[in-house]
Amino acid sequence: MSELEPEVEIDLGRLGRTLLRGWWLIVAGIVLGALIGLLFASSGGTLFQARTTVYLGQPLATSGTSQLQTLQTNPSSVGQIVRGQELVRSVAEQVGIGPAALRRNTSTRSVSGFITRSGQTPLVEITVRGTDHDNVTEAANLLADAVVAEVSNYANAKIASLESVLVEQEAELADLKQRQADIDSAIGADAATDVERALIAIGSQSVNQRRGVLIEDRAKTQLDLTVAREVESGRVVNVASAAKVDARSNRSSIVVGAIIGGIAGIALALLAPWARTRFARRAAG
Repeated sequence: MSELEPEVEIDLGRLGRTLLRGWWLIVAGIVLGALIGLLFASSGGTLFQARTTVYLGQPLATSGTSQLQTLQTNPSSVGQIVRGQELVRSVAEQVGIGPAALRRNTSTRSVSGFITRSGQTPLVEITVRGTDHDNVTEAANLLADAVVAEVSNYANAKIASLESVLVEQEAELADLKQRQADIDSAIGADAATDVERALIAIGSQSVNQRRGVLIEDRAKTQLDLTVAREVESGRVVNVASAAKVDARSNRSSIVVGAIIGGIAGIALALLAPWARTRFARRAAG
């Protein structure tokens, strides 16, 4: 190894001097590559991007105090749903995009700055890219609606149950109101005896007590219903509207072009001495 080390040092030194003499080839390659990358990025054609934000909803237990772990609390659920074979095929048929193209150009991510913790529901963005403004917009909105429908089954069932309870409570309050009106009418009747008036008064007190309890129960049901609709149920926060974007990133294309151009410049700088020597020999011969 000791005999080879001087040779290695000489070769490395010669390589360094060769690159130094051909520095202008390296610089020219970097500049030319960057320009070609910029031209390549600018020639990418028209591309539209539609982005919508979905709130998955926070499911709560019937007590309303403890959080539940469901599809809604897992941000990866959105990616699995929007790439589902049946959903992609259905949306693709509706908007006129190929299923493979729709799946390839659809992406999801949790909203930047939102810290996902156990039991905490994130906001998730759904992004669709394509060459047609209307198709991309419609596809993004259809996917968002499908996600909301898929993750909100529990919340929808809870809302339906609370609405049913509220209807029954409203009906009972209306019945109690009518009964109270009948009692008031009976108390004021001239034909009623004192005993009858006493019994009617007792009935009126019972109706009022039940009405008071029922009003409190209705208020709680209305509050639970509001929480189920506004907190537990998923919804689309921002409706998608496509906007024109660059088909390729200018910065990425320039960097990649500059790197490739630099590599080509280094290769030319290393080949330049050999080429000069060969041309010189041909000229001398």
